[in-house]
Amino acid sequence: MAKSVKDHILETLEDLEEKDLKKFKNKLCDREGEPKVPRGRVQKADAIDLVNLLVSYFTERGAAEVAIEVLRAINLNQEADELKAKFKMPKTIKDHIIAALEDIGDFELKRFKAKLCDGQDRRIRRGAIENGDQIDLAEKLISTYTEKMAVKITIDLLRAIDENQAAEDLQDSTKELMGGASTGRPPAGAAAEDRYVKNGVHFVDRHRSALIQRVTMVEPILDALLTKKYVSQEEYSLILEERTPVSRMRALLTGPMVTCGKRGQDELCRILEQEQPILMEDLMGQ
Repeated sequence: MAKSVKDHILETLEDLEEKDLKKFKNKLCDREGEPKVPRGRVQKADAIDLVNLLVSYFTERGAAEVAIEVLRAINLNQEADELKAKFKMPKTIKDHIIAALEDIGDFELKRFKAKLCDGQDRRIRRGAIENGDQIDLAEKLISTYTEKMAVKITIDLLRAIDENQAAEDLQDSTKELMGGASTGRPPAGAAAEDRYVKNGVHFVDRHRSALIQRVTMVEPILDALLTKKYVSQEEYSLILEERTPVSRMRALLTGPMVTCGKRGQDELCRILEQEQPILMEDLMGQ
């Protein structure tokens, strides 16, 4: 009779030393993903109870994935690999991101986190990842941006800290999983203009509130619009008199961008794709 998923997880947990099983329980309760397993139900559970809890919260397939994830989080990589081999489970996007982050070393990981938090789209706060390991970081990226966006952001940040080989490896290893995901570059020809319009509504109009709230560096955008004569010198100066990025973007979108019409809005989108690509990829995917 073939062993079930529960049998394989149980064997793995029963082989753990008592201290490692305790670490496993703590990490399971502290993991960021949903659903959360209540600490009170885990603390006094033996290996059998723990397997039953995993399956009841995550389903059999999910229980195996969570068990492997937690084993890696407590540095029991051999046990995680052995458990994974029993199921012949293919690597997920999260697995590939974790592997890429594990390849770059502690100092470079610290630089990666700093770049992520100091970037243009600051949805991940430093306090949320400062003490996190590679697994915590991968989960935060995916839960914040979706899997495909998390891969693109990870690749971009790896290149930003000169970890080009790790970036290339991640890009190659996730190519099939990414499928036809957009690179964020506009297609050639007339389609480049039409892609900003959806159901007759321009991107700038659909995402006006998000652009006002989330564009953090307005000056380079104004410089580019001034150079291409979509904004006059007087309008440029008046907008810069506003004190905050929010008020500057509001003045831009309710003033010159209304006057310029679709051509000006298209140009604004192209500039934003250069200046704030992460934000644009996120909004374009919505």
